[in-house]
Amino acid sequence: MDCITLPTVDPGTSRSICSGDTTVLGTSPASGYTYAWTPKNTLDDSTKSNPKAFPTTTTKYYLTVTNSSGCYKIDSVTVTVNPKPNVGSGTVSDVCVGDTATYNLTGSYAGHTFSWQALGGVVVGASTNQSVTVKWTRSGADTLLAAVTNSYGCSATGKIYLTANPRSTVNASTD
Repeated sequence: MDCITLPTVDPGTSRSICSGDTTVLGTSPASGYTYAWTPKNTLDDSTKSNPKAFPTTTTKYYLTVTNSSGCYKIDSVTVTVNPKPNVGSGTVSDVCVGDTATYNLTGSYAGHTFSWQALGGVVVGASTNQSVTVKWTRSGADTLLAAVTNSYGCSATGKIYLTANPRSTVNASTD
């Protein structure tokens, strides 16, 4: 076998993804080449030029490209898997329509950004802090959403469940 001309191999550039995400490796296929990726267990098809990867931990993938003469070349790409924020969900005490209440995410969130959304209320002031103040405007079961993004750019959403009760009215009569 005379391997004067080696195949071109392009596994793509190393990249970072968030835990639970996928990424596509490699490039478009070229005629006359075969592709073999390792490790195989976190790829949708280890014989494609551009498989979908779904690693659960940082993984270095090796691509072997072989031409019709049996000549081959190997290159690699690393996919770094970054964690998503750990944001819980919970239930809080009921409120009344018209009430204003402050909610806080407990835990360590240094370097994180926040975006709050009150489905049955209006955020009062900033919605980009670890705590938020909401004026409840609608009665019934409700949800307050907290989207948290860490320094890796990975996001997760926590939910706070509550019930906004109608404000009771008292009719006073004069005697």
